Amino acid sequence: MKIIISESQQKLLTESKSLYSAQNLVDQSFEEYKEWCENDWLSPILCDYIDVIEEIKVVSSKKTSMTTRDVKTNFWLIDIDIYFSSLRGYIDFDPFIKNLQYILRRSFSMDNIILTLREEINNDKDPNW
Repeated sequence: MKIIISESQQKLLTESKSLYSAQNLVDQSFEEYKEWCENDWLSPILCDYIDVIEEIKVVSSKKTSMTTRDVKTNFWLIDIDIYFSSLRGYIDFDPFIKNLQYILRRSFSMDNIILTLREEINNDKDPNW
């Protein structure tokens, strides 16, 4: 399947090196993730924590490459923090991150984006309610 992207999206993907461009891509992918959940395109288990996530913040973005067997492969490494509010102390965001990365790659036709969760920050200050 081919996905057509606009000139401005192409420019954003190829030229920009700031955190803003990575943040923009992550925000767009998160909105699409929410849409997939609303339309029941994802398992309800994968949509459980959408409501507790307050913000996804890109903390680092780095474009790099690796050469293996004389083939150069480019990667875009994006580290994020998730701010959430929940009375539960720990939430396993790994399945969410994997699906967000899948949507990010699919939406922008870039298979070499690697999304990594750096920190989970619970904004609920009083877990004893």
